[in-house]
This record gives sequence, structure tokens and C-alpha cells, in this order.
Amino acid sequence: MSETPDVLEEMQRLIAELESHPDPAVRARVTALLQGIDAVHRVALTHLVGAIHAMAGEAFVNRLAGDPAIRLLLMSYDLLAVDRRLHAEEALDSVRGHLHAHGIDVELADVVGGAVYVTLHGLERRGVALDAVRRDLEEALRVGLVGFQELVIGGRPEAARPLLQVGGLRHPQRPVYRRVCSIAELPPGSERVEIGEIALTQREKA
Repeated sequence: MSETPDVLEEMQRLIAELESHPDPAVRARVTALLQGIDAVHRVALTHLVGAIHAMAGEAFVNRLAGDPAIRLLLMSYDLLAVDRRLHAEEALDSVRGHLHAHGIDVELADVVGGAVYVTLHGLERRGVALDAVRRDLEEALRVGLVGFQELVIGGRPEAARPLLQVGGLRHPQRPVYRRVCSIAELPPGSERVEIGEIALTQREKA
């Protein structure tokens, strides 16, 4: 069974091919075409979403965005905030019931870019093949999460502690020695000599 390519990634690939066409005239026409399409659609969709929001409220807009096709369209024009963790949870919900019936629970750990990190509970006790569970999860994420690229089972590893950067630390102060005088130069019977703010005793000078 062939995998369905991500729609946005396929569009970007095709656009990149046209924009790198060897004929400069073709590249210029492609750029002008894309800019025109974007301008027409962006203005119209912005006005449409604004009107829907004004008449029906944010809750209704969110309800419309529950449709994957509408959500994809609004996201592509930056008209809908992208909560990838929420979208991943929704995608996983489509197979959670099936997996739970086999004693396996799926916990979403994190979503980083196109990578989805999950933890599986009950897999070892039930003896279900990991590959079969992975296929179910990947298919659900491929359909329900725009830009999905990789499923990582086992949760996201903790980030390593950053190393201490010593380059910016101050260098230790090296002592500075200056000659003041010799013992022979001190007045007879002197026990204390003051030099600036420093006071020396005869024992320290010895």
C-alpha cells in the first residue's frame, strides 16, 4: 500500500521545481502567478473568517476548523492558530479506542516539528506486535496531523544538561608585586610602616 504524501509538502515541492526552472521568463511568470493567487485568496479568506467570527463568535470558527480540509486551508493562510499537540491528540483519538480494546493505552508525550513522541502502556502485558501498533498510529497521524513526519515510541528523551561555558568567565586575578623598600631602609626601631592604604608590621616585612 503506497503512502499518501502530505499535501502541503507536495505543493511546496512542485512550486520549488517551477521556481528553479532554467528559463528566467518561466520563473518570473510562476512567481507572478503565485503572488496573484495568494493575494486573491488571502484577502477573501481574511474577510470571510472575520465576518464569521463577528456573526457567530470564536466557538463557531473553532467548530468549522474541526473539519480537516477547512483547518488545512485556514492554517495555510495563517488564519488559524496551529496547536499541533491538540491536533496530534485528535489524530490519536481515532485509534485509541481500537488499541484500548486490546489493552494498550497511548499517551502523547510531545510534538516537535513533524515528530510525534508517544508512550505505550500495556503493550508488553498483552503481547501485541509493536509493528502493528506503530502502523495504526502512523496512519492516524498521517491523516489527521498536517506535516507529520516521524513517530517516536518511548517518549521524548530529556534534554541533556547544557555544558558550562567557561569562555565568558573572568580570568583569575594574578597577584601584582611592587617593590616598596628594603629592611635596611626602614628607620631604626620602626614596627609599622604605612604605604598608601596598606600598613605593614615589622613581622610581615621580615
